[in-house]
Amino acid sequence: MATILQANGNELVVTPKHDTPWELSQLQDWVGGYIELVHQDSDGIAYANEEGLLEDLPVNTKASRLFGKTLVGDVVYLPNGEWD
Repeated sequence: MATILQANGNELVVTPKHDTPWELSQLQDWVGGYIELVHQDSDGIAYANEEGLLEDLPVNTKASRLFGKTLVGDVVYLPNGEWD
């Protein structure tokens, strides 16, 4: 299970396709491009669009507050055990 923190403030809880491990293409679809690791701690890992600033994506206020840095676009958060 993962949480997509959308730039518009909404959150979506999603699961991998067909109960398989996460696929790179799924993560890329959710952030709208190539992914970049933006946060990792003892609870999990978060990915955002690698070119989000270049694409002028909107600031993701919720994700920025949670991870202590300015993040743009939609962010995927995978708790530990979900991204092994």
